[in-house]
Amino acid sequence: TMSIFHLNRRNGIGASDDPAILGLNPYKTPLEVWSEKTGLTTDDFTLNSAIHHGNIAEPGMIADLYSALSPHGYSKIDLPTNADDSMQPKKRVHPDYDFIYFHPDAIFKKDDIEVVVEIKTGRKPTPWNLKAGSDRLNFDYKVFEELKYATIEDVPPHYYWQVQHQLMV
Repeated sequence: TMSIFHLNRRNGIGASDDPAILGLNPYKTPLEVWSEKTGLTTDDFTLNSAIHHGNIAEPGMIADLYSALSPHGYSKIDLPTNADDSMQPKKRVHPDYDFIYFHPDAIFKKDDIEVVVEIKTGRKPTPWNLKAGSDRLNFDYKVFEELKYATIEDVPPHYYWQVQHQLMV
């Protein structure tokens, strides 16, 4: 049975829908998105090992990222969970088009600028390394500074368009 969170995803276009609609998602086609949104099929969301690892690692990654960034003037915006599904972050909705939304992993703020945090785990070496015997990740702020200069070629297209959707909202 699908969670309320996944049922509510039918009511608009979320950030993870955009890459699939554009034909850039290696895991879902535009036809599958349309079929799910119209209720002809259900989202076949399954908890595979990558999603399971991400669910375990994400809170620690956010905490470590915040610990690294807070001395540099960043604050964390607390996002209350949705009343209908306690594990999901609060939905952010486009101010003019209420069918366009996203669920942020986290949002940090520096001065008057909000910074959307989208966590992705991968199988390639990254600036985040698992601490021995722990699901917590160790974040290196110096490497983060270098990542600010990453080029578009460094980001998989389906991740890029997911974040572009978030920034639009």
